Amino acid sequence: MIEAGPRPPHLLDLRSQALVNETGIIPHAHIIEYDAISSSLGNISKDYPIVTICACPQDAGAVQVARNLQQLGYRYAHPLRGGFEAWKTAIEKNLAA
Repeated sequence: MIEAGPRPPHLLDLRSQALVNETGIIPHAHIIEYDAISSSLGNISKDYPIVTICACPQDAGAVQVARNLQQLGYRYAHPLRGGFEAWKTAIEKNLAA
């Protein structure tokens, strides 16, 4: 589970607002437009973990944003492999356990 660590990551949901409305929110995630990413990070420390989440094929959007954040100095920015579907599957398995 993403939030199991000592420092739960800052979650960036890169899905469109329309897709979020259709498929549901990710609790504690910040819905961010691609062109507003750097301005929406506010005062997040560059040493804080960040997880980017999208619903793109091969997580392309999340991978690109994580790379961009790393280039800006956010060393612990990483995409969630499998994106929104992986998050949803993990939640469903956790609830079923």
